[in-house]
Amino acid sequence: MHSTSNINNILLKLSPEAELLLFCISPFDALKDPIKLQAITKQNINWNYLLNIANANKVLPLLYFQITANCPELIPTTYLNTLKNYCLKNSKKNLFLSQETLKLLALFKTNNISAIPIKGPVMTSYLYQNLSLREFNDLDFLVQETDLSLIKKLLTSQG
Repeated sequence: MHSTSNINNILLKLSPEAELLLFCISPFDALKDPIKLQAITKQNINWNYLLNIANANKVLPLLYFQITANCPELIPTTYLNTLKNYCLKNSKKNLFLSQETLKLLALFKTNNISAIPIKGPVMTSYLYQNLSLREFNDLDFLVQETDLSLIKKLLTSQG
């Protein structure tokens, strides 16, 4: 029979990769202790596994941001370059989608359509104040149902 503290210790034991990822994506500034980040990074990190779980959870940009801000010398160059290239592509895509959001809002306004952008670049700007720190692949708008046929025609006409 396990005591409660033993069970908690078992449940809270994280792999070094999970610990590093959770540390890097935490929204709490108090947790962003560079010394702790360096200590975690110095553990035996399986970088392939770490990048795979970060990718699966769509948080590679946050991982890259924290590591490069605090201890880029502790990540093998191959993985650092992989993260850098991925994040550059993500930043370009996010800037493009942000431009598209502004174009669509102008198009909707010109055609007297009320639209509110949600998620994507709006959420990213609000939460992170940095378009490159979140991954998104589409644009979402709240619109009135009565405008849907006009919106479909407008979007089709714009390609």
